[in-house]
Amino acid sequence: MTLFGLGVAAVIVLAIYTYRRSGSVLARWVLVGTATGIAYPIALGGFGHPGFLGQGGTVWLAIGAAVAGGVVGTTVSRLATVPWDGLALAALALALVLPLPLGRAAFAKLAPILGLSAAFVIGFALAVALTALAAQTLLPGGPGEVATLVGLGFVASLLATVVVFPASLLGRDRASLVLGPVLTIALVAVGVFSLYGRGRRAGSPHRPIGAEGGHGAT
Repeated sequence: MTLFGLGVAAVIVLAIYTYRRSGSVLARWVLVGTATGIAYPIALGGFGHPGFLGQGGTVWLAIGAAVAGGVVGTTVSRLATVPWDGLALAALALALVLPLPLGRAAFAKLAPILGLSAAFVIGFALAVALTALAAQTLLPGGPGEVATLVGLGFVASLLATVVVFPASLLGRDRASLVLGPVLTIALVAVGVFSLYGRGRRAGSPHRPIGAEGGHGAT
């Protein structure tokens, strides 16, 4: 669990840095990227998790579900001001924990649905967070800086996967270890909710990015 303790600490530091750097919208985007990066190895069977692709699902179905989640996420995020990304991460944590031994007997028949649901909410969460970032009407700098801000979420996702994947292979026969990363995803969801609340209290979601964090872009 030391690895995940360090992971949780890294997520907290990352959230604080991105919030102070550019406000809650960018911080949410980076945290969502981190959470989905943690989820990929688990969904593929890491840490002794039964995985989803071998339980009646296929790679193409999972990709299709993720794309559908992205389309739906982009749409609903424009229709209502709700922390959809935080709700999606909470649903992701639930979808990952139900196939574990503590819930496997009760939810065995739902395994294929849970797999597609996990893929759907990953695409949904990423789309919602990215749409919120894109909705910033006063992004700083030129296209290069905007691309850098957008890329932070994808970089966070990749780094999280790179860190978690080797540990997931070493713990393949120890399903109890999966609770650590799943709880980390749940913690990130709580952080996203908190950042959403801070952003709402700060004022308009279309204020200049960086004004909320208090430091601005440098």
